[in-house]
Amino acid sequence: MGRRHLSGRGRLKMRDGAISNALPLDDIPHEDMAALHRLWLRAKKDRRMPARSDFLPEDFAPMLGRIVLFDVHRNPLEFVCRLYGSQIRNVYNEDMTGRSISEFRPPDYRDLLLRDYRDMAENGEPRLHRIEVYRDYKQLHYDRLLLPLGANGETVDMVLAASVYIENLARLFETS
Repeated sequence: MGRRHLSGRGRLKMRDGAISNALPLDDIPHEDMAALHRLWLRAKKDRRMPARSDFLPEDFAPMLGRIVLFDVHRNPLEFVCRLYGSQIRNVYNEDMTGRSISEFRPPDYRDLLLRDYRDMAENGEPRLHRIEVYRDYKQLHYDRLLLPLGANGETVDMVLAASVYIENLARLFETS
């Protein structure tokens, strides 16, 4: 994490860093994201989680450009991008398809992603986070929903990540 200072309102602000704050799943602030969560709940039926095969591509239409689909590899636990939505690619000015989360940058952001994804993959429960990213005391944020998928309904073998970006984050990562 980077150095911190107090802003004009007395709020602690970071020079450089990334923070992930858990949000309640029963009050998702974005309708498209909430609809995706409801679709996931219906698809899982009496299982712990649905499989990727329980969905058709058109099921994701409202969020399609804001979705990243990760294959989960075990021993060691790693997440490799299978699908990297066009709006996500535009936000970061980079396509991560075929690449692992451990290749993301900068390191503080990568480490935050790895913590959140590992937690979700190990617990097999959906997660909603507000991500705050700081660079040179500038702060941007986005909301991200992580949904576990498992072919056997029990073990996470894919992660469906859906994000709603308030602003384009690319300028924060340009020098990273």
